[in-house]
Amino acid sequence: MFPGIDLIEVERFARICKKRPAVLERLFTPAELAELGARSWESKAARFAGKEAVLKALGTGIGGGLSWHDVEITANEAGEPLVRLSDKAARVAAARGGDTMRLSLTHTKELAGAMAILGSGEWRVESGEWRVGSGEWGEWGVESGELRGMENMDSRLVTAAQMRRLDARAIADFGLPSAVLMENAALAVAAAAEKFPAVHAGLTVILAGKGNNGGDGLAAARQLAVRGRRTAVFFMGREEDARGDAALNLQLYQRMGGQVTYQGDEGAFALWQRALRHAALVVDALYGTGFHGRLPEAVRPWLQAADDCAAPVLAVDIPSGLNADTGTAEDLAARAAVTVTLGLPKIGLFTGQGPLCAGEVVLSRISLPETVLAAETYDTFLLTPAYVRSLLPARHPAGHKGTHGRGVLIGGSRGMSGAAVLAGQAALRCGIGLLQIVTAEAAEAAVNAGVTEATVWPAAGDSLSGEAWPVIAERLAGADACAVGPGLGQTESFAPLLGRILREGALPAVLDADALNLLARFKDIWPGKRDNLVLTPHPGEMARLRGCGAAEIQAERLTAARRAAEEWGAVVVLKGANTIVAAPDGRAFINPTGNAGLGTGGTGDVLTGAILAYLAQGLPALAAACCAVYLHGAAGDCLRETHGDSGYTALEVAGALPAARRRLERV
Repeated sequence: MFPGIDLIEVERFARICKKRPAVLERLFTPAELAELGARSWESKAARFAGKEAVLKALGTGIGGGLSWHDVEITANEAGEPLVRLSDKAARVAAARGGDTMRLSLTHTKELAGAMAILGSGEWRVESGEWRVGSGEWGEWGVESGELRGMENMDSRLVTAAQMRRLDARAIADFGLPSAVLMENAALAVAAAAEKFPAVHAGLTVILAGKGNNGGDGLAAARQLAVRGRRTAVFFMGREEDARGDAALNLQLYQRMGGQVTYQGDEGAFALWQRALRHAALVVDALYGTGFHGRLPEAVRPWLQAADDCAAPVLAVDIPSGLNADTGTAEDLAARAAVTVTLGLPKIGLFTGQGPLCAGEVVLSRISLPETVLAAETYDTFLLTPAYVRSLLPARHPAGHKGTHGRGVLIGGSRGMSGAAVLAGQAALRCGIGLLQIVTAEAAEAAVNAGVTEATVWPAAGDSLSGEAWPVIAERLAGADACAVGPGLGQTESFAPLLGRILREGALPAVLDADALNLLARFKDIWPGKRDNLVLTPHPGEMARLRGCGAAEIQAERLTAARRAAEEWGAVVVLKGANTIVAAPDGRAFINPTGNAGLGTGGTGDVLTGAILAYLAQGLPALAAACCAVYLHGAAGDCLRETHGDSGYTALEVAGALPAARRRLERV
């Protein structure tokens, strides 16, 4: 076998390619360029490192008679790297006695790396054999195979039933043995466990159930033991209760001398408590995606003791006690520092109590091929960096203020001018070309002072009323999008104007705050279904619009947002922790960005301004809402780094929007 290894500095690679775009055509074939498209610079650098590694494995490198175009690296249906050699390169390989090239690609934000091995077989990657992250040669995330971090998170979210179908299809149709899937899950869990430094010298205790989730935990215990780590398994049942592959892994663990305590053993719970006092890590492999309802009374003390101990908890697939579909926990659920979710991420990890229970979510595909995953229909998605980055509007180098979108913001009244200011600032920070603000005469001075880059048009009165229509109509005539609501007030005479704005104009629009309250009060002004309309209610506003209580909305946020979008024929942004963006066609997107610091007055107005900016720049309503929601939360995350979870203001959130976008573009 002949190895080849290459490392590339991502920033330097990106800088050279941006300065001289023609370089990309020298490095990559047309097929590679078409596949790489808008992928991140880290991915492109990793692909180039792969070409360099292959050339080194061939023994030539560049300058040895081969060019970069003699090596083509694309992806197979499972997303794994596929190496194709030119006839010339193939002859070089044959001369070295090799006809197989195994390749692994990996990257961080700073470095991209690749390892190639020239051997014998077919010209394609053998998935997993040289994977990073299973202890072979490093601790970076792998571009194909195991995925770490939100940047590499799959955007498709699944229910428990969908995941069962995918597993069954992989086993029955694709021919993947269930024991292989469990072993891959175990490798991922063991790799994640070893990221905790104390595990290397301390004790890892595994709480294992009777089913497949427990089997994953048992197999992970064996993998850790093979690596020389101290482990102890506590099995919630009798030995004969273990089923299928879980029973096999229980036997294998015991055969290698693994320590197993059964729930019914004398003094078992006291041993559990003692083990927790000495534990470096607790692996929660009790219940998986099939769990719903309340935890059995016989199990609750065991899980409560794990939650109460000082050691961090690593959950397998989903924290025990958490509903995989809704993110609800009826009483007790494990509180994990890390959750290794398997196959595809589960909806419940990102909504309801899921984010509080799951900690950092790490995805392992467990070798499920893309052909199997693609056969399922998905309607719930995670707003991932890669997806949002693909939506962002391009800024033409020759553009000007007239080509970057013209927006009209309608709002502001006596005592509530700040809402219009915040929305206006956010629109400007998100790149709108021209902003006009129609506000009440009583708020004109404050709005003028707060948003000096905008043109402000006052209408008589302390708040906008029916008399404001001539001013509004004139401004809308040349606009690309409008926003109504921040600081508007609920003057009854404005309701017909709101209806007129929505019915007579074809402009993309976003409604917030008092515009939503007027819609709730005056049902007759509803415009009918409009796919270029975005509604942004918080739970209280949604409850008023739906005629129910806020608690009912919060209990089933995903369902409430999806139903509202389908019924109203508009994009609905249900604000709150893990904001949901729902489309009229039934799709829903869950936002993972943001933190508790955003729970302060005015941040909703900032979101409205951001949506207005992206609508004005030509994004469809759904894309505009997704971009704004993600970056709004990301701006809060930027501020969290310096302020913590409280103490920053809505105006600072607006100010952090460009930094959030820049950070996203650099990922």
